[in-house]
Amino acid sequence: MGYQHTMNYTTKKGVNIVDPFTFGIAFVGASGAILVLLHALEVSGFPINGEMIRLFMEVSKYGAILWLLKVLSKTFF
Repeated sequence: MGYQHTMNYTTKKGVNIVDPFTFGIAFVGASGAILVLLHALEVSGFPINGEMIRLFMEVSKYGAILWLLKVLSKTFF
């Protein structure tokens, strides 16, 4: 049959969470797609607020780091 990988796994406490590696791939892909879309909009003449994009990317990065720390704490402790 082959190897079947699921996006969810269960921690020691029985909580189903998303695999951190899968989350990272999805997060980077979604961020890149959004940046490509914003660049296409900017080239077409749509005004883009660069400071808000930078703020959103920083907040989402720190949110992802905090989520990863939460997953690791549930996994190991």
